Amino acid sequence: MKPDLFLLYELTNHLDIESIELFKNYIKSFIEATVIILYDRYFINKFANKTIEFENGQMYSYLGGYDDYKNEKLKKRKRI
Repeated sequence: MKPDLFLLYELTNHLDIESIELFKNYIKSFIEATVIILYDRYFINKFANKTIEFENGQMYSYLGGYDDYKNEKLKKRKRI
């Protein structure tokens, strides 16, 4: 039975690059939904299809990884 949701916090702290890749591929092939809280931009860019930011009591959702989030946030600030 596949889990519906997998919660992870700073999973890359003690993993080498090869282990991170294996873990990423495992999660993508097995888990339906994953919520990961981490600061590893490389992993976010390779793994995430949605990035959620909490700022000043508000939640903002961006499609893609960290670079996509960063670019959209810059565009939004320029429009304001």
